[in-house]
Amino acid sequence: METRHGAKGTVFDDVFFTESTITGIATIKHIHVEISRQNSNLFEVKKQMANEAKAIGANAIMNFKYGQKKHKY
Repeated sequence: METRHGAKGTVFDDVFFTESTITGIATIKHIHVEISRQNSNLFEVKKQMANEAKAIGANAIMNFKYGQKKHKY
């Protein structure tokens, strides 16, 4: 865990992830990732999100939220 701009978070693939809002930073784009298979892990989600963030020139993801939905059969 590290702190950047007053927000605590983690770094994955050179992108800072925080569940908090970083004050003084503009939102470039809302990123939403969905992995449509059961038992996917947080590593996969962060990898896809980091790739999307870097593609638009961002180096942080704030208000990071994640969860798993029950699959329908």
